[in-house]
Amino acid sequence: MKKPTFSYPDQPPSWLDQWPAKIEIDRQFSLGIRNTARMIGSRESIQRLEWTDSTLELILGVQRPVWRFDGRDWHRSCTCGYPEAACVHCWLAAYLFQTVCQVEEWFPKGESTESSSDESFEKKGSGRSPPLQSENGEWPRRASWHAPAPTAPPPAPAAAQTQ
Repeated sequence: MKKPTFSYPDQPPSWLDQWPAKIEIDRQFSLGIRNTARMIGSRESIQRLEWTDSTLELILGVQRPVWRFDGRDWHRSCTCGYPEAACVHCWLAAYLFQTVCQVEEWFPKGESTESSSDESFEKKGSGRSPPLQSENGEWPRRASWHAPAPTAPPPAPAAAQTQ
């Protein structure tokens, strides 16, 4: 895997062993949020990923998603104001952190080179995530998971048909 083009600290955070496993993070975000985050990550200017003794923060254009560790649990917030900070920006921050861990060979609890690799695009029920960058380091031009545009209007509700 190619080293990310955005900046991040040289040393792993002190809370690395407390970081949730990928599957735990993915369960907190819908498939639509995760796929949209990948699209945003391929288009937005990811400036840097930062961490302190208790936080992980992504600088992404004008948005600032932050994950805070209180010594027991992780809490997230984002400047976008999405309910419960279950937004594309918070998921992207976690995904990019996991990517850095993989590249730098820093493995949080329960993670390994096998469980961290992203070999195929995520599909409903697969539990696998696509890489933000392709093997050659290029960002994807268009997401492959967009549904085709409808060709006919949806049917009228049953109640409207009986009146």
